[in-house]
Amino acid sequence: MNKNIIRSLEDIFNDPKADELLVIEPKKNIIPINQDVENFKEIQEWIKRHKGREPERTRDVSRIVERQMANRLKNYRSHEDMVELLKPYDELGLLNIKNQKNELKNMIKDEKKEFSSLDDILNDDSVLFNNDRKSINTKLFDTEKFHKIKREQKNKPEKISQRHNMDNFKEYEHLFKQVQAEIASGKRQLRPFKNYEILLHHFYVLKGQLLYIEAVGEKKIVNDKSQRKTDSRLHVIYENGTENNPLLNGLAASMYGSKGKIVTELEVNELTPDETTGYIYVL
Repeated sequence: MNKNIIRSLEDIFNDPKADELLVIEPKKNIIPINQDVENFKEIQEWIKRHKGREPERTRDVSRIVERQMANRLKNYRSHEDMVELLKPYDELGLLNIKNQKNELKNMIKDEKKEFSSLDDILNDDSVLFNNDRKSINTKLFDTEKFHKIKREQKNKPEKISQRHNMDNFKEYEHLFKQVQAEIASGKRQLRPFKNYEILLHHFYVLKGQLLYIEAVGEKKIVNDKSQRKTDSRLHVIYENGTENNPLLNGLAASMYGSKGKIVTELEVNELTPDETTGYIYVL
C-alpha cells in the first residue's frame, strides 16, 4: 500500500519522487520528409536492384513505374537547384556534371518538339514528367495546345496542293503582262478581298503575286460539325510560271488571312468603238 497519499499540491512537491514526476521529456526533433529526396533514393535502390542499369523512358505500359523514375531522374539532372538538394544523397554519381550536360541537351531538344496531331502529344509523356512536381498540375489542365491542333486539323484541306512548274505557261504569259500593264496604267484597280468570293477567269493578288483562276471544278458538299457547305477544286496559274489545284475555300481563306487583293475588270466605257469586246457565234 502506498503510504504517500497525495491530497494537495504541497504533498506533490514534498514527495521524494516529485522530481521524477515533474521531469518533462525533451521533444524529439522531427525531420521533415522531402519527397524529391525520397524519390531519388528510390531511383538509386531501383538501379542497384537492376545491376547498375538506369531506368528507361519506355512506352511499355507494364513498366510505367520505371518510366516515371526515368523522367524524374532527367528532371533532377536538368535543374541546378535539384542537383544541389540531392547531391548529399547521390551514392551512385547520377548527378555528375557530364550527365547534367547530356540531359540539358536532351531537354533543349525536347523543348523544340513539334506535334502534328493529338496522338503525338498523348504518346509523348514528357508533357507530364519533364518538369518539377509543382508544374505538373498546370500542364495536366492546360489544354490550349490540344485545342490549337484540333482547330488546325479541322481547317486543314483534305488534300494539300503544292505548286509546280507549268509546262504550257507561255500560253498564259501574255495575259499576265497585259494585266500588269493595265494595273500600272490605272485601267485596273486593286481592291481588298472580301466575301470569300473566287470567280472564274478573274485575277487576284496573293502575297504580292498575281494569280489567275483558269478553271473551277464541280461543286461538292463538305460536311462540317456546324454546317454543310460546298467546295470546289481550282486550277490556279501564277505569274512566276507555277500552278496548283487548291480548294476554293482554302484559297479564299489564304486570300483573306493574307489581306489579298482583287484585280478589277476593265470598265466598258474605257473601250473604244473599234475594240473587240466579244465574239458572235453563228449556229
